[in-house]
Amino acid sequence: MSIRDSEWLVKNTGSQKGRHSYVNPGNSELKFLSYGRVILEESSGEIEINSGENEIAFICIKGNAHFTVNQRKYTIGRHDAIYIPGNTSCLIGTESKVDLVECSAPSRRESRVTLVKYGKIKDDSELHMSAGKVPYSREIYTLIGPQVQASRLLIGFTQGKTGNWTSWPPHQHASTREEIYLFYDMPQPAFGVQFVYTNPQNMEFVEVVRENDAVIIPEGYHPNVAAPGCGVNFIWMMAGIHPDIDRKWAAVSVQSEFKNISF
Repeated sequence: MSIRDSEWLVKNTGSQKGRHSYVNPGNSELKFLSYGRVILEESSGEIEINSGENEIAFICIKGNAHFTVNQRKYTIGRHDAIYIPGNTSCLIGTESKVDLVECSAPSRRESRVTLVKYGKIKDDSELHMSAGKVPYSREIYTLIGPQVQASRLLIGFTQGKTGNWTSWPPHQHASTREEIYLFYDMPQPAFGVQFVYTNPQNMEFVEVVRENDAVIIPEGYHPNVAAPGCGVNFIWMMAGIHPDIDRKWAAVSVQSEFKNISF
């Protein structure tokens, strides 16, 4: 694996209003997964999208948005998500302000629009878990998981405890899923350090990450750690290499030196 920091780290991806693509197979080593943002105000009006050959998931990290699909209206707020299957048109708007994470991947699966509410996820033991212990304690929430009939996408978010590691023990899933981390809810001066490596003796990627930075993870172990006084929080977005069969969150290979440590 040959990693150059400038190619695997995309900084400040939340600075532009409107709909923007930041990571996709055309500008990265990823083959399937794309990441973008939709940032709207009431004055922006509605925008129209068509998913085409992709399935798309939108995750709300600030504000509220409404989606209109086939004349039906869906409303999402902070930490809610909506899944849009392929060949589907929708209108997106807001009555105030909204910041949406957009994640997509190719799909030929026939599915349906699915609304995912954080209020239900947080009380579901299959979709929310308290993982690890000090100093690698965190909360993990799965938004687009087994309850959504997606083809490739698997999406959620992790909230790390103050000064703790997350994505620990180090693990990788290059043979089944590629991934992007988007760091959020880390206001200045908060920061973390992200590692991505195949050789622990010669780590290829070690980089400071801050709010709105995105890290591309096509392969390699990928733990991170927060600076004292803050936690690492990130949206994790994955696309299965093989449609339908690679959407298994727990299917990982743990770094051999840390196999005695539980998640």
